[in-house]
Amino acid sequence: MVSNADTSRFFRKRPEELHLLIPAFAAVCLMFGAAALSVLSNRPLHLTDGVLPAGYILSVLVAHGILVMLGSRADPVLMPVWILIAGTGMAFQFRLGTIDGISWQNPGCWAFAAAPLVTAVAAVVFGSGRLKSLARLSWIWILAAFGICVAVLATGVSYRGAMYGPAKTTPTEAVKVLLILGISGLLVRYGQSITKGTPLLSADSRRVHIMLIGAWLLPAVVLVLLGDLGMLAGTGLLLGILITMATFRWIYPIAGVAIISLGSWAVRTFIGKGQVRFSAWLNPFENPDTNGFQTIRSLFAIFNGEFLGRGVGNGFPRTIPLVETDFVYASMSEEIGWIGTGLLLILVLILVRRSLKVAGEAKDSFCALVSIGCGAMWLIQVFLHVGGVIKLIPMTGVPFPGLSTGGSAIVVFSVLTGLIMSVSDHPEPPPVKSRNQR
Repeated sequence: MVSNADTSRFFRKRPEELHLLIPAFAAVCLMFGAAALSVLSNRPLHLTDGVLPAGYILSVLVAHGILVMLGSRADPVLMPVWILIAGTGMAFQFRLGTIDGISWQNPGCWAFAAAPLVTAVAAVVFGSGRLKSLARLSWIWILAAFGICVAVLATGVSYRGAMYGPAKTTPTEAVKVLLILGISGLLVRYGQSITKGTPLLSADSRRVHIMLIGAWLLPAVVLVLLGDLGMLAGTGLLLGILITMATFRWIYPIAGVAIISLGSWAVRTFIGKGQVRFSAWLNPFENPDTNGFQTIRSLFAIFNGEFLGRGVGNGFPRTIPLVETDFVYASMSEEIGWIGTGLLLILVLILVRRSLKVAGEAKDSFCALVSIGCGAMWLIQVFLHVGGVIKLIPMTGVPFPGLSTGGSAIVVFSVLTGLIMSVSDHPEPPPVKSRNQR
């Protein structure tokens, strides 16, 4: 029988995480309350609508319990930050009508509910130094990424100019995790030939560069055939960041800018989908009813929200096609304002900053690179989404992690967050024996 004292000690473990979860819960419940009022103006609420916030909160508590029971020493900030982002996204998708308690079996509902659990499981499975064992399987991860892309190309369905998996899922999201593991492993094993202070054009250096670029190109070539330009851009930026952080050579960012410029020109010149995206970016008002429609509506929503927003439920999200995925940031800007969406971006920056802190404290170079890669993928994904929405860059069609609907992306970014936590979960040092015990 568990005593009250045992229960109290249980909840006192990982206290910083628990203290951060409380305000995160309050913010998510407040967002759900505002979303419920919005939904109530269109239809009566059902008891099953309460399944969404209740199920999410229960999932977070179970995830926290897993970390406590298994003695995880992982970073206590990452879980609260992630569940606040994903919980806000779940509430806003409820406001949009994308998910609801009536059809709670919807995979989108399950993806949001599973996010905390997937994060916790990834943190404990690969924690205490177990993650570094994956470094030996670098080419396995690269080939797995290639295999997933080929499988989608062979069996997927075409929709809006791109290829998707069964039921319009995006199994290629897993490529992000696999490339982080694969490229990090290759850099740890062979990267000494290209680090600062070594000849850049030596035979060993050329072999390593060919190996790294080839590892990226394996899935990248198939991504071009799939029409997934957003994934192509994201993984290319990821490769550049990992090589730069592993070698501390500024030639790689400089070369990256040149490659991005050349690649952008090639996409705009030779790929039809790219031509449409660039036209919508550079001259949206020339074709306001076709190519430029989404961009124009997105900008209108953002500026209509101004600093404080119109209030949840008072915007016009359905005037933007694909608002629940590609343009969720624009719709949220209209309803919670630039301040509200700015706070969400700050949460992302906190998560990225923690990933760098964790990498700096890592005792293994592979684990450090994985933490950097996971944080970089967060930053890249949010930059591509927000940059496209605000017309800073051409629209790539990538989701905002945790805010956009789409189960594959939510699960993958839960894994990425869990991997950062696993790197921070250092093995407990053995107790120091006293003189009397020797």
